Amino acid sequence: MSIDRVLEVFALVSFVALLPACSNSSLQSLHLTAPQMPPTQVSSLSDVIAAQSLIVARGTPPLTFFRARGRSTRMMRRPGDIYVSDIANDVVDGYDAKSGALTEQLTGFELPQGIATDRTGNLYVADTAASAVFVFPPGATSPSLTLADTGWYPTDVAVSAAGEVAVANEHSISDGPGSVAFYKPGQTRPFHTVIAGSDIGSTVWFCSYDANGNLFADGGKAPAHVAMLPHGGTANKFKPLGIANVIIAGGIQIAGNGDILVLDQQVRTIYRYWRRHSAPVGTTVLTNSSDPVTFALLPKETLLFEADYGFDETAKFAFPAGGYALYSIAVYGAPIGVAIAPGAPSQPNRQPLP
Repeated sequence: MSIDRVLEVFALVSFVALLPACSNSSLQSLHLTAPQMPPTQVSSLSDVIAAQSLIVARGTPPLTFFRARGRSTRMMRRPGDIYVSDIANDVVDGYDAKSGALTEQLTGFELPQGIATDRTGNLYVADTAASAVFVFPPGATSPSLTLADTGWYPTDVAVSAAGEVAVANEHSISDGPGSVAFYKPGQTRPFHTVIAGSDIGSTVWFCSYDANGNLFADGGKAPAHVAMLPHGGTANKFKPLGIANVIIAGGIQIAGNGDILVLDQQVRTIYRYWRRHSAPVGTTVLTNSSDPVTFALLPKETLLFEADYGFDETAKFAFPAGGYALYSIAVYGAPIGVAIAPGAPSQPNRQPLP
């Protein structure tokens, strides 16, 4: 792929992270440009560990600083608890939820954005520029499976309890409307594709399954659209949910009780909706975040981690209370996606380190 095409794709699909910086009045005249890339790339995992050793707890002032234990000079292969995709360095990093230490780094991507994990701990990475989703078993550094998403720009991926995989495509390579492609467990080609229409703003940004295999997605430009595909891969058309208060679509998740959680990047707030109500019934304000793009709940759903494109970090917040971040982990790149491993501790017990 030529550098011109990489920059073109980078500018196009990074719209979801860049748009919140624009006022509503300027949206129609917005011209996208590629963000300034860092002057140097990370040369090794040990460099990342050394640079990332400073972790900041960003509650009420004064700030409290923590340092990760030691400095590694060899590649680490322990699976992480928290995964974050970084489109500046084209990597996916795995972190320990208790210490915040970097434990794993996956490389070789072209533009990794949305990520997800399944019940067995496999990590799914939607690589926008590669038009593919890569699947990594726990601890592996090479994918065991590549889901071909030929002709599309994937921005997110979700996995149902039954193992069905849904890939959200912002739009086609030929600049047509977006779609959701569905894959059966272990298969590399989609068995069904639903094209995005006006019911989801002709684009699909992020998606998530509920416990019954229904897929929920958000898309469109300001204001965002939220819709569902009943029974996932058996649906043929998006069913709009009537939600109209979200300005800039961010990550979407379904709580254990079935409530729909949608992040609005513009106001740094996660809205909660009941299944048949278009007005929010609760909010989680991420007070001291900058540009949170996606989020993921820890198993007991009392905490969440967000991927903050503006602050180059992933931060932990109380859920559903929100407020100030409990602590953050510096990513030193441009984080977009975040996912939690199924075995991650529900209450990370991180103590100040010497």
